[in-house]
Amino acid sequence: MFARILSVVCGLGGLSFLGAAAYEVYDQSIPREFTVPVTEMEFPEFPAGGTCAVTFILHNPHREPVQVVGLPGC
Repeated sequence: MFARILSVVCGLGGLSFLGAAAYEVYDQSIPREFTVPVTEMEFPEFPAGGTCAVTFILHNPHREPVQVVGLPGC
């Protein structure tokens, strides 16, 4: 399974940050939907010390982009 995020949006203090970055998943045991803290994904577009998390849904295992479906903690 392979997943790549093309962009992610996070609202902080009424502002929105759009970061074009990649997050690759090679572990086939991951669930179809999963959440990863933004601080672990090294988005340079996000403010330092951000605490947002991003939820992804894998469309399918055929190297399709994943969709950002939620930003809990923003």
